[in-house]
Amino acid sequence: MARRYRCGTCKQTWPYMSREAAEALRRTHHESAHGGAAPDDEALQSNAERIDPMLYVYVLGGCTLLWLADKVVGLF
Repeated sequence: MARRYRCGTCKQTWPYMSREAAEALRRTHHESAHGGAAPDDEALQSNAERIDPMLYVYVLGGCTLLWLADKVVGLF
């Protein structure tokens, strides 16, 4: 999973790289642009897709409906 560093104070975002490289870039940027301090609006962003939590509700609901249909009508 790749990460990219974003400094909201400088309005700059770097491309995706390994986590270690992004953390090293973050430390270097703190030193060079902010006197060693961490800016308030910074982030290490991941490129991993997030799963919508509602997906679990839909899957559980679908399984429940299939279970009820089996008990009522004997489909399976």
